[in-house]
Amino acid sequence: MQPINISAMTELLRVESRRLAAITIVTFAGLFLAACSGSAGIDGATGPQGQPGPEGSQGGRGLDGATGPAGEQGEPGPAGKTTVLDLTGPIGPKGPTGDSGDAGQRGEIGPQGSQGDTGLTGVSGATGAVGVQGEPGADGLDGDPAHYRDRSRPPLDHIIIVVDQGTQLGSHTAIAVGTDGMPVIAYRDETNLSLKFVHCGTEDCSTGNAVITLDNDGNVGRGASIAINTAGFPIISYRASIDGFLRVLSCGNITCTEGNQITDVDVSGDVSSKTSIMIGSDGFPVVSYRDRSNRALRVLHCGDANCTSDNTLELVNDPEAGGTDSSLAIGVDGFPVISFLGANSNELVLVHCLDVTCEDRDIPVRIDASGIVGFDSSIAIGFDGLPVIAYRDNSSSELLVAHCGTISCSSGNTVATIDSDPNVGYDISISIGADGFPVISYADRELSNLKFVHCGNAKCNSGNSVVVIDSTGSINGHTSITVGRD
Repeated sequence: MQPINISAMTELLRVESRRLAAITIVTFAGLFLAACSGSAGIDGATGPQGQPGPEGSQGGRGLDGATGPAGEQGEPGPAGKTTVLDLTGPIGPKGPTGDSGDAGQRGEIGPQGSQGDTGLTGVSGATGAVGVQGEPGADGLDGDPAHYRDRSRPPLDHIIIVVDQGTQLGSHTAIAVGTDGMPVIAYRDETNLSLKFVHCGTEDCSTGNAVITLDNDGNVGRGASIAINTAGFPIISYRASIDGFLRVLSCGNITCTEGNQITDVDVSGDVSSKTSIMIGSDGFPVVSYRDRSNRALRVLHCGDANCTSDNTLELVNDPEAGGTDSSLAIGVDGFPVISFLGANSNELVLVHCLDVTCEDRDIPVRIDASGIVGFDSSIAIGFDGLPVIAYRDNSSSELLVAHCGTISCSSGNTVATIDSDPNVGYDISISIGADGFPVISYADRELSNLKFVHCGNAKCNSGNSVVVIDSTGSINGHTSITVGRD
């Protein structure tokens, strides 16, 4: 907008005022003339000027005048302060992730850094579940027949050692190999009705043997069975005959000379005279035996390594589960498998447990029911992971071996006759040799001999060698066999 010229504006107002006054007079004169019509008179002389009329009201805004010429430029003013503008706004929301670009070329491998300190060992994870048993492998090829001929002869250097001498010693014998590689033997002293023990001083028990009495509390020691517990010390199950209790003795050292603990683990009474003990996959002992009161197989699972607390007893009360002459092994699945004479006393039966306590188990399986079979059974687990059982046919007094086709012996079983001499197969004991084939000790009551079998294959159905180990004196039974450190 251009600046207002006050002088020009005042003059304009004055002229406009006069113009309006003239218009008013003329109009008034016109009206007057229209009312009084007559001839025009002579103009009079001009009168004196009247007093100024009242000031008129301010007129409306006049029109803008023309823009005057530009004035000269003034001197520049002082410079203002510089303002720093913060143009950074707030961070907006994250946009969507764009597509991955092509992978760049792999850079060169840098030099190896120095090895850091070894971290602390982590906590062991829980034991996983046992996997499903695989299918049995095919039978191996038969060896050179000449080897069988060699096996038919006892080794030239085999020896027989008397480890304890007296009257009526050595019945209910059980043997194992200690963690020091030396044999340990539990047995009954029939004269003193006590449980005795030998720790051999050498691998062949020829020198340095230590003989002690472990338990002389009444009529004890029948049905002895021995194993080596997780502490590396012997543990023995047996019958306390005075009350018919099942008793377990846990040794406090490898020679059983101190720290021994004796626990009556089943005081129900009438426990049979044969027991079988093994160390389960959880490190705790498991014992099988016959409960004569219930005429059934019973299984003890110890609650600790010494059977001193939290023990459980499971009665396998099944029509087939007579439980006589039971023998126990630990299967490749970590659970007990037990062979025994069936309830009808004329069949070999096996039960496969499905947990460490045998609370859950498969239905007992009749492996052999041809004749009067299943007496003095002894079981081991072969290198093929399958049970193999030695037992007696009581009708013909022959030594037989059954090889199972599955871990539960539910199918694929085979039975072989090993020794058909008269009156053999008493007090049988079986183990697995270093070559993976079963070895068996037993009594020949016809000739009062100790006999031995080395099987020619895992099933004992070919290439077996049968030899007489001891024919001196009168040998009636109570044999026990294991494989030494050599």
